[in-house]
Amino acid sequence: MAQSRVPKEAGVPNLPGYSVTQPMAAGYSKKQTLQFKNGYAVPVPLDQPEAATMGALQQQFADMWTIPAAPAPAPAAGASSFTPKYVQYDKKVLRYFGWFGEPVPDSPLEAWRARKVCLLVYLEDDTMQVTEPAEHNSGLQQGTLVRRHKLPKDGGGVLGIGDLAVGSSVKVYGR
Repeated sequence: MAQSRVPKEAGVPNLPGYSVTQPMAAGYSKKQTLQFKNGYAVPVPLDQPEAATMGALQQQFADMWTIPAAPAPAPAAGASSFTPKYVQYDKKVLRYFGWFGEPVPDSPLEAWRARKVCLLVYLEDDTMQVTEPAEHNSGLQQGTLVRRHKLPKDGGGVLGIGDLAVGSSVKVYGR
Protein backbone atom coordinates (compact mmCIF):
# COMPACT_ATOMS: atom_id res chain seq x y z
CA MET A 1 0.00 0.00 0.00
CA ALA A 2 1.41 3.35 -1.01
CA GLN A 3 1.30 6.20 1.38
CA SER A 4 1.00 9.69 0.03
CA ARG A 5 3.06 12.39 1.53
CA VAL A 6 0.76 15.17 2.72
CA PRO A 7 2.29 18.13 4.53
CA LYS A 8 1.16 18.77 8.07
CA GLU A 9 -0.31 22.14 7.07
CA ALA A 10 -2.61 20.65 4.45
CA GLY A 11 -5.55 20.36 6.84
CA VAL A 12 -5.26 24.00 8.00
CA PRO A 13 -6.98 26.60 5.82
CA ASN A 14 -4.87 29.51 4.55
CA LEU A 15 -6.59 32.22 6.58
CA PRO A 16 -5.19 34.87 8.86
CA GLY A 17 -4.55 33.38 12.28
CA TYR A 18 -4.53 29.77 11.00
CA SER A 19 -0.94 29.55 9.78
CA VAL A 20 1.42 27.20 11.56
CA THR A 21 4.66 29.01 10.81
CA GLN A 22 5.66 32.12 12.70
CA PRO A 23 6.62 34.81 10.16
CA MET A 24 8.14 37.18 12.80
CA ALA A 25 10.39 34.52 14.34
CA ALA A 26 13.26 35.50 12.03
CA GLY A 27 14.14 38.56 14.19
CA TYR A 28 13.52 41.65 12.13
CA SER A 29 14.35 44.08 14.92
CA LYS A 30 15.26 47.67 14.13
CA LYS A 31 18.56 49.09 15.23
CA GLN A 32 18.69 52.17 17.43
CA THR A 33 19.32 55.36 15.53
CA LEU A 34 19.68 57.84 18.40
CA GLN A 35 22.06 58.25 21.33
CA PHE A 36 21.77 60.73 24.18
CA LYS A 37 24.74 63.06 24.74
CA ASN A 38 24.48 65.75 27.40
CA GLY A 39 20.70 65.38 27.43
CA TYR A 40 20.27 65.77 23.65
CA ALA A 41 19.33 63.06 21.15
CA VAL A 42 22.18 62.61 18.66
CA PRO A 43 21.81 60.44 15.51
CA VAL A 44 24.02 57.38 15.32
CA PRO A 45 25.59 56.52 11.94
CA LEU A 46 24.06 53.35 10.49
CA ASP A 47 27.37 51.79 9.47
CA GLN A 48 29.64 51.18 12.45
CA PRO A 49 33.04 52.90 12.00
CA GLU A 50 36.32 51.52 13.25
CA ALA A 51 37.37 52.12 16.86
CA ALA A 52 39.86 54.86 15.87
CA THR A 53 37.23 56.99 14.15
CA MET A 54 34.68 56.26 16.87
CA GLY A 55 36.70 58.28 19.41
CA ALA A 56 36.94 61.18 16.96
CA LEU A 57 33.17 61.09 16.38
CA GLN A 58 32.48 61.06 20.11
CA GLN A 59 34.72 64.08 20.61
CA GLN A 60 33.04 65.87 17.70
CA PHE A 61 29.55 65.22 19.15
CA ALA A 62 30.69 66.26 22.64
CA ASP A 63 32.11 69.54 21.29
CA MET A 64 29.01 70.17 19.21
CA TRP A 65 26.48 69.62 22.03
CA THR A 66 28.33 71.08 25.00
CA ILE A 67 26.97 74.44 26.07
CA PRO A 68 29.61 76.67 27.62
CA ALA A 69 28.72 78.05 31.03
CA ALA A 70 28.17 81.80 31.01
CA PRO A 71 29.68 83.74 33.89
CA ALA A 72 27.21 85.17 36.39
CA PRO A 73 26.69 88.91 35.95
CA ALA A 74 28.27 90.98 38.69
CA PRO A 75 25.89 93.22 40.64
CA ALA A 76 26.11 96.87 39.64
CA ALA A 77 27.89 99.20 42.01
CA GLY A 78 25.49 100.99 44.32
CA ALA A 79 22.54 98.73 43.38
CA SER A 80 20.20 97.94 46.27
CA SER A 81 18.35 94.71 46.82
CA PHE A 82 14.95 96.42 46.57
CA THR A 83 12.06 94.10 45.73
CA PRO A 84 8.72 95.65 44.79
CA LYS A 85 5.71 94.78 46.94
CA TYR A 86 3.83 93.17 44.06
CA VAL A 87 6.79 90.79 43.51
CA GLN A 88 7.52 90.11 47.18
CA TYR A 89 3.89 89.30 48.10
CA ASP A 90 2.83 87.71 44.81
CA LYS A 91 0.37 84.82 45.34
CA LYS A 92 0.30 85.33 49.11
CA VAL A 93 -3.19 85.47 50.60
CA LEU A 94 -4.43 85.76 54.19
CA ARG A 95 -7.70 84.01 55.00
CA TYR A 96 -9.97 85.09 57.85
CA PHE A 97 -13.11 83.24 58.91
CA GLY A 98 -16.09 85.15 60.26
CA TRP A 99 -19.84 85.52 60.24
CA PHE A 100 -22.49 88.16 59.83
CA GLY A 101 -26.08 88.38 61.07
CA GLU A 102 -28.88 88.66 58.55
CA PRO A 103 -32.45 89.56 59.55
CA VAL A 104 -35.17 87.05 58.64
CA PRO A 105 -38.44 89.03 58.47
CA ASP A 106 -40.79 86.28 57.21
CA SER A 107 -39.97 83.52 59.69
CA PRO A 108 -41.81 83.00 62.99
CA LEU A 109 -38.99 80.68 64.15
CA GLU A 110 -36.04 83.07 63.94
CA ALA A 111 -35.51 86.80 63.88
CA TRP A 112 -32.02 86.66 62.37
CA ARG A 113 -29.62 84.05 61.05
CA ALA A 114 -25.82 83.81 61.23
CA ARG A 115 -24.05 83.26 57.90
CA LYS A 116 -20.44 82.11 57.76
CA VAL A 117 -18.04 83.98 55.48
CA CYS A 118 -14.42 83.78 54.43
CA LEU A 119 -12.48 87.03 53.99
CA LEU A 120 -9.51 86.75 51.62
CA VAL A 121 -6.83 89.47 51.86
CA TYR A 122 -4.43 89.65 48.91
CA LEU A 123 -1.13 91.05 50.16
CA GLU A 124 0.27 92.10 46.79
CA ASP A 125 -2.23 94.94 46.28
CA ASP A 126 -4.19 95.13 49.59
CA THR A 127 -7.44 94.00 47.99
CA MET A 128 -10.07 91.88 49.75
CA GLN A 129 -12.76 89.43 48.72
CA VAL A 130 -15.67 88.07 50.78
CA THR A 131 -16.99 84.59 49.96
CA GLU A 132 -19.52 82.31 51.59
CA PRO A 133 -19.03 78.52 51.52
CA ALA A 134 -21.85 76.70 49.74
CA GLU A 135 -24.52 74.96 51.82
CA HIS A 136 -26.49 72.55 49.68
CA ASN A 137 -30.29 72.91 49.72
CA SER A 138 -30.21 76.05 51.84
CA GLY A 139 -32.19 78.19 49.41
CA LEU A 140 -29.81 81.11 49.91
CA GLN A 141 -27.61 82.76 47.34
CA GLN A 142 -24.02 81.83 48.20
CA GLY A 143 -20.54 82.05 46.74
CA THR A 144 -18.77 85.36 46.20
CA LEU A 145 -20.55 88.07 48.19
CA VAL A 146 -18.05 90.88 47.48
CA ARG A 147 -15.67 90.71 44.59
CA ARG A 148 -11.95 91.38 44.93
CA HIS A 149 -11.24 95.10 45.30
CA LYS A 150 -10.19 97.63 47.94
CA LEU A 151 -13.01 97.76 50.48
CA PRO A 152 -14.03 101.18 51.86
CA LYS A 153 -14.28 101.83 55.61
CA ASP A 154 -17.37 103.30 57.25
CA GLY A 155 -15.63 106.53 58.26
CA GLY A 156 -13.76 106.92 54.96
CA GLY A 157 -10.54 105.42 53.70
CA VAL A 158 -9.77 101.83 52.78
CA LEU A 159 -9.81 98.68 54.93
CA GLY A 160 -6.33 97.29 55.54
CA ILE A 161 -4.67 94.48 57.43
CA GLY A 162 -4.41 96.70 60.52
CA ASP A 163 -8.21 96.90 60.68
CA LEU A 164 -8.56 93.11 60.90
CA ALA A 165 -7.97 91.83 64.41
CA VAL A 166 -9.15 88.62 66.02
CA GLY A 167 -12.42 89.24 67.86
CA SER A 168 -13.10 92.63 66.27
CA SER A 169 -15.94 93.42 63.92
CA VAL A 170 -15.63 95.03 60.50
CA LYS A 171 -18.47 96.50 58.48
CA VAL A 172 -18.38 95.87 54.75
CA TYR A 173 -21.00 97.85 52.84
CA GLY A 174 -23.23 98.17 55.93
CA ARG A 175 -23.34 94.47 56.79
